Amino acid sequence: MRFSVLIPVLLLLVSCAGNTTETFQRKSQSTIPIPVSIELKSEISGKVLTYRLESPSGLDIDPQGSIYVTETGHHRLIKFDRDGQAEREFGGYGAGISQFNNPRDITIDERLSIYVLDAGNSRIMHLDMNLNFIEEILPAEAADEIITSLSNYSGLHLSNIGELTVSDYDNSRLIQMDNFFEFSRYVGDFSYGRGALLNPGSIASDGSGRMFVADEGNSRIAVFDEFGNFKKSIGADKLAQPVAISVADNGLIWTADKETDSLYVFDWSDNLLAVFGNPDNRDEDFSQIGAVLAARNNLLYITDTGNDRILVYRVVYEQSEY
Repeated sequence: MRFSVLIPVLLLLVSCAGNTTETFQRKSQSTIPIPVSIELKSEISGKVLTYRLESPSGLDIDPQGSIYVTETGHHRLIKFDRDGQAEREFGGYGAGISQFNNPRDITIDERLSIYVLDAGNSRIMHLDMNLNFIEEILPAEAADEIITSLSNYSGLHLSNIGELTVSDYDNSRLIQMDNFFEFSRYVGDFSYGRGALLNPGSIASDGSGRMFVADEGNSRIAVFDEFGNFKKSIGADKLAQPVAISVADNGLIWTADKETDSLYVFDWSDNLLAVFGNPDNRDEDFSQIGAVLAARNNLLYITDTGNDRILVYRVVYEQSEY
């Protein structure tokens, strides 16, 4: 009698356990946004203020939506409003406090301070939102006992706590400064093992403060935490020469490859989600992409350096389970 009562009870418990597992598995499934197309919204080219736009390079957007672009062709910084109308410019060839020599990258903080990587002069120019000069920052002076020669600086990043990081392309490392702009440490040099960089370029970060570096010479994206510890590689078997990088609010990683003139989109798990770049379609016929910025409202900004233009796209996503 006892066994005849226990058996149905055990069967009921097993059945409930099975249903619980199935429910858990169903709830654990998540979705990821997959970019299926990029639709051209606007293009900036031709004469912009004093000169015709020539070799735009770095790009960033301030919290108010204004767009800032460095242009190596005429060694200047251009400010556009949110609709792409040019408002003012700063620079011209030289080494003075109102001049640039090959301005490459740009980053902006929440207080609307603008930092421009003046590569040819091996310095960072600090400007206000109206492009007025504030100060000159010289990474080489911060550690002059170690850095003895001018270097080719290729990327610039500002952390959420105000620390600047510069990509030192020729010396294959990152130079990190504290929020007083004093030398702090090197990241990714020969002592980093699997995290050693080779000709690093653009730097981006995500909401967790992790740094994503376009590690051109190693054909990958190298990821470091906010303290400079190497975490992982992304795209190592798919990229050839990554040079520009951006991390969207949804966590997707956009990078431009110099060899293929294409955009690649990865997720954190190193899945390649999309590739854009079509030589048969002028809207996607890129040449030497200088910067890529995945911004809010599914907007994507690109400096198409070789084609002397700035492109603004709207990204179309679809949701996919994984």
